[in-house]
Amino acid sequence: MYQKNLNSWIKHLDFLVIDLICVESALALAYILRFGNHLFFERTIYFEAAITLIFIDGFTALFWGSYKDILRRGYLKEAQATLHHTTCVMVSFLLYLYFAENTNMYSRYIFLLMYGIFPVFSYGLRCIRKYYLKHSLNSNSRQVKRNILLIVSEENATEIIKCLRANNFGKFSITGLILMENSMDLKQVENIPVVAGEDNALAYIKENWVDEVFINLPKTLILPQALLDGCVEMGITVHINLINTTNLNTNQIVEQFGGYTVLSSSVNMVTEGQLLGKRLVDIAGGIVGLVITAVMVVIIGPVIYFSSPGPIFFPRSE
Repeated sequence: MYQKNLNSWIKHLDFLVIDLICVESALALAYILRFGNHLFFERTIYFEAAITLIFIDGFTALFWGSYKDILRRGYLKEAQATLHHTTCVMVSFLLYLYFAENTNMYSRYIFLLMYGIFPVFSYGLRCIRKYYLKHSLNSNSRQVKRNILLIVSEENATEIIKCLRANNFGKFSITGLILMENSMDLKQVENIPVVAGEDNALAYIKENWVDEVFINLPKTLILPQALLDGCVEMGITVHINLINTTNLNTNQIVEQFGGYTVLSSSVNMVTEGQLLGKRLVDIAGGIVGLVITAVMVVIIGPVIYFSSPGPIFFPRSE
């Protein structure tokens, strides 16, 4: 049985917890540096700030997709993403203080210290966590991994293995190669054994333990339908490479379009969380606009009534 990968914010729940710890630690440390060794929850405004920051940080991560492709980021891109996330959190926190009318009571020194400490803590712990995931998970033999069999050609086998290894974070183990040119001269490629050719591929799959099959063949080779049907009948999950997407935007999804299975790419793709956030902002903006309009009508309406004859609202038919 194949389990689809979890949604972005769920599968990176550990990074969300890390950022929550970092923002709370930054607040506590900034408070100690400003007021000394006193518990910040003794003052109501800072206790409320600590609670509010939990919701702000979680909403920011969900709305902006802060953890998308986090394991594939280099150090520079991670620094940029961390600074972007922490800046959004601090700006949202500042807006909260403004609308709650707490800006005069909240220490500006603590706010600036938080803004300096939070990104450093978050970046450091993110890098440590990523290092652990990349090095420990792949080397942990006790971890349950999916056995993947590659059906490739001799000309692209090396490239495919290197790509899969670079993007494998303890999820699967490559157990063997099936080369579709019927050539058994090669015994292994990149330390992965060649277990079968086109003629005996289905027989090998029937006799050995295989969880999933990944198929990536050049256009010159056609995958035998019998092999594909046999894998499906045995309950083996089959992954077929659709297209080389190196020239496409990184925002890609596979979906049904007019009876076809297509790979869709766009400059920006919104998540359900971002759509929810946009709708909440639209509703909040509409409510604020209605309140402002109502206040203006109450104030300006009597002025028009007493200064100008006739009704306040002037109907006219064209």
